[in-house]
Amino acid sequence: MIAEFKGVLPGQEIFFTTQEELYSEPDCALIFAFYNRQIIFTHHKKRGWELPGGKREKNECIIQAALRELLEETGAEAKGIETIAQYKICEFNELVFTKNIFIADISRIHERKEIYETDKIMLMKIPPEPTEIMNDRSYSLLLKDKVYELALSICQNHRFLNKK
Repeated sequence: MIAEFKGVLPGQEIFFTTQEELYSEPDCALIFAFYNRQIIFTHHKKRGWELPGGKREKNECIIQAALRELLEETGAEAKGIETIAQYKICEFNELVFTKNIFIADISRIHERKEIYETDKIMLMKIPPEPTEIMNDRSYSLLLKDKVYELALSICQNHRFLNKK
């Protein structure tokens, strides 16, 4: 799948793909994490409810970054994690970042000792519909483009959620 669409900010264009041959080196990770088939949202102190994720640190591979961000933001430990897509955000024709999207199968959630940018998590049996996210101010602006909708549709058919 390849999709191109406008982002939520002025001058923003998003390029989304599931075709690995089109992937480039990512700067960031976004994680659709599922614990007992419930999706995990984290509450960012300034932005509101969003999915875990963040920037890759120096000398860190993107999967390490995804696992670190997942643990830091939610306390979740993954027993499985896979890349499902990648997207690029350009603003006024300049590349801002490239982000890999992961699905994670969570084995346990630890109590977080140090809390940084996020202050709590929420487990949801049914992920919110894209229209719900668009119309609810408690969700982060970062979820209000088509990336959430496209990635969620991929997750719903993933083996992590369809195992017996």
